[in-house]
Amino acid sequence: MPSYPHKFQPGDTVTIRPWDDMLSQYGSLGEQLGIKTPYVTLDYNMKQFCGRSFKVEYVRPSINDKHWIYGLNGSWYPFTEDMFVLVPPVPASTISFDDLIKGVSL
Repeated sequence: MPSYPHKFQPGDTVTIRPWDDMLSQYGSLGEQLGIKTPYVTLDYNMKQFCGRSFKVEYVRPSINDKHWIYGLNGSWYPFTEDMFVLVPPVPASTISFDDLIKGVSL
């Protein structure tokens, strides 16, 4: 089993990164082969999923137990977290409730 917990659960919605974004990060395997992400090759047939959002159908460990493989609704292709748009967490507010009541100028 991978040593880290998977970030997404069945039922979560994920967005596949744009093709050109992954191409610039990982490079091309050639015109007919696609993009080699850290574990799964993103082949040209998968390009149709890029930039679109899908529900996670299932999560399983990879064959070598180093990655999580995500099955997405509407696709039989395997996806990994490296292929998803990761939204940075929203930082906690530094304004207290009392400040909100009083009205704080920022």
